[in-house]
Amino acid sequence: MCIRDRFKTLRDNPYKASRDPRDIAPFVTYLASDYSAPINSQIFHVSGGTIDHLMELRRKVTLFNPLSKGRFKQEDLDSEGRGLVFGFGEKNNESNKPLDGKVAVITGSGRGIGRGICEILKRAGATVIAGYASDDEQAKKFTRETNIKSIKWDVSNFQECDNVVKEIISEYGTLSILVNNAGITRDSTIKKMSIDQWQDVINVNLNSVFNMTKVCWDEMTSKHFGRIINISSVNGQAGQYGQVNYCAAKAGIIGMTKAIAQEGARYNITANTVAPGYVDTEMVAAVPQNVLDKIISTIPVGRLGHPQEIARAVAFLAREDSQFVTGSTISINGGHHMY
Repeated sequence: MCIRDRFKTLRDNPYKASRDPRDIAPFVTYLASDYSAPINSQIFHVSGGTIDHLMELRRKVTLFNPLSKGRFKQEDLDSEGRGLVFGFGEKNNESNKPLDGKVAVITGSGRGIGRGICEILKRAGATVIAGYASDDEQAKKFTRETNIKSIKWDVSNFQECDNVVKEIISEYGTLSILVNNAGITRDSTIKKMSIDQWQDVINVNLNSVFNMTKVCWDEMTSKHFGRIINISSVNGQAGQYGQVNYCAAKAGIIGMTKAIAQEGARYNITANTVAPGYVDTEMVAAVPQNVLDKIISTIPVGRLGHPQEIARAVAFLAREDSQFVTGSTISINGGHHMY
């Protein structure tokens, strides 16, 4: 792993802020923890508000293990012993609950990556509202198991998004963190793809990001704080046969996020993209086993990702002290795609 400082003057810095080493240190420590295990063989440019990958193939490298002797103490570990707490070893109440007082909305959150994000943000102290589209029974089960409130709405419908966000702000007083995770697939080759297959995926996967960001914007700017994390995909970076609609939407999210980051910087609003690789979810489980085996064989770490591994990156980006990271795409794919 390599991190390079890119900008030499404040003029190119979206935040117009000093390049304090403490702005970079939390991200470095995150990369050194078990939480970042799927991030491998990457080079990052730290560029005054962005972290970009250097487009160069690298050999597989082993990440530093934070559990090795002499680095961190046992009390720095989370309750499950899988890695550092969100404070990355800082011993104070703020580090244990870094999202205390924050209100987070996560779309597409009943299962898989969305559920993992909900659970980890709640554990970090945030008040979490989980959005879902259709499966009422699954939503009830989710709420029973997590004690997280679920709300049903169509993220592709702007008016429904506006109504729900107004209700949330009215009930909780604010909305601090937005995670746009909702997504569907309607796979087909472009020759066979219908207009409806194209439009359905664009509406849910891409238009929803605009809808939710737009209706949260005034609240975030007025409070001078916001964390927007958009979930893209390795297929939005590398492309995938039979997924023209999905790849277009996920690639569009990356471009949209960079523009939002530039507009939000003056208001202490950051916008970042997390691009997961193949993760052990129901969506991936639907892939035929022979195809999945072939995919896994191309992943340097030799396995699928876990939803919690994606969620931990989101939790880092949601923190107040991640302000220097904005307009970035964090690829979490086990080294599957390194551009």
